Amino acid sequence: ASNIVSSNESWGTKSITATVNDGSNHYVNMVDDGSTMGDWAKGDNIFSGKYTTSASVGTDVTISMRFSAYTYAGSNSAYYTKYGKTQSNLGSDRNSITTTKTPQDIYFYVNMNTGRTRVTLDSPLPVELASFTAELIDGAVVLHWVTATEVNNYGFDIESSNDNVNWNVIGFVKGHGNSNSPNNYSFVANDGATYYRLKQIDTDGAYVYSEVVEISSNLSYKLSQNYPNPFNPTTVIKFSLPKSGITTLEVFNILGEKVATLVDKKLSAGNYAFDFNAKNLPSGIYIYRLEANNFSAVRKMLLLK
Repeated sequence: ASNIVSSNESWGTKSITATVNDGSNHYVNMVDDGSTMGDWAKGDNIFSGKYTTSASVGTDVTISMRFSAYTYAGSNSAYYTKYGKTQSNLGSDRNSITTTKTPQDIYFYVNMNTGRTRVTLDSPLPVELASFTAELIDGAVVLHWVTATEVNNYGFDIESSNDNVNWNVIGFVKGHGNSNSPNNYSFVANDGATYYRLKQIDTDGAYVYSEVVEISSNLSYKLSQNYPNPFNPTTVIKFSLPKSGITTLEVFNILGEKVATLVDKKLSAGNYAFDFNAKNLPSGIYIYRLEANNFSAVRKMLLLK
């Protein structure tokens, strides 16, 4: 989804109103600092909410959200209300959930920088996926992913597609449950598909999808523009390699000082996606550089806090 908060507009008071439907409608004003979602969701333009439902076990609860804001208009600086996006065109990871007990806490949030939403039961803390990559090795696709932390992680469905629309489950990898340290996972796919993604499933049945990685038999060197851009504080950098080799992906500030090394190892041919977390860096323009074999490419990105 495109950014909801436009980079060329000066917003005044922002708000998200969530409608929770558990048989009847309940209205919740979401909080602008992500406090109810724990450290995971804290940050600029991240709204969160919590509602305790008394609906019976097995009730399908849906959450819809509507964004509005007051912004300046005209030379007299008068305020007017601008309605932004609604649940129907947000990039939703999940906007409904089924209750497993009564009463039950429901947590939900929307990232206004990316448009993504999430809903969980009982616990606001998710599985934090640090990276997800795909390598083409001897005709097989080797998927590898790393989690930074895990809470109530049941595991991962592995899904593949040939058109990035219709998806099939081709395997399952059991999660580590609860963990505060990084965990490495891998899966070998032999179905010859073009696209792959992960469906991370919590022990309570809540789930969220990963980014999609693409496999192509006609790979070329490519460094893509990060997404989202501008970002705060995380963004995804994707690139592709037509053959294996020592690969480095580094981030520099505008003065040319290196601030992060995301990759520094031998990689096989394939498509890759790595997260960059700039939570400890100031706002500004940053440059990221990919080097592999005799290929080198740079792109700019903008951190706005």
